Amino acid sequence: SNLSVNPEMAERSIRLSLLSIAMAIELGFDEAHVREVGLCAMVCDWGKYFLPERLQDENSTVLGRDLDAFQAHPLYTAELLTSMDGISREVRLAATQVFENADGSGYPKQLKENKIHPYASLLQVANIYLTLTSRTRGREPYTPYDVMVYLLHQIKAGRVSQPAVRALLNSVSLFPVGSIVELEDGTHAKVIRRNETQYTTPVV
Repeated sequence: SNLSVNPEMAERSIRLSLLSIAMAIELGFDEAHVREVGLCAMVCDWGKYFLPERLQDENSTVLGRDLDAFQAHPLYTAELLTSMDGISREVRLAATQVFENADGSGYPKQLKENKIHPYASLLQVANIYLTLTSRTRGREPYTPYDVMVYLLHQIKAGRVSQPAVRALLNSVSLFPVGSIVELEDGTHAKVIRRNETQYTTPVV
């Protein structure tokens, strides 16, 4: 089967890999495991290349009739990785579980927390963050702050890993350096660095 080349998907895989590596380091993974997490992030979307081009396009909406086809892409990833040398069993397994939720509401196999590989739990959170902070499927990006609030709600709902969300908080800034924020007194200030202890109050 010929795979179509999609530069946007390739760039996104790199961004997911870099963020996931940073989170793995925050979680104290050793060098070998950090490397595997990065590789897992690079390959977990490969199954999307088997989808019709309209479903690969991040700006198109996945309609109900297309949902089953779209949610099968991790199975295509598994099939592709099985035929490749040099990919560990851990990476093969985790790459197909990135879209599972800890409460069993994810896809493609509706696995629950104890059946989901730790790499996949980390990647799931990184993937949600990247998806929601990007312009995707006709939707404007959410702010990093709003996405973090959403992820904290997802912890309470039992859908995502609390340690993974904490690692994400330590890896990204809710208020990027140089951005303008409104202070409580209504004045505006420029962010000069992240506050290491208070995520929601940057140094201005």
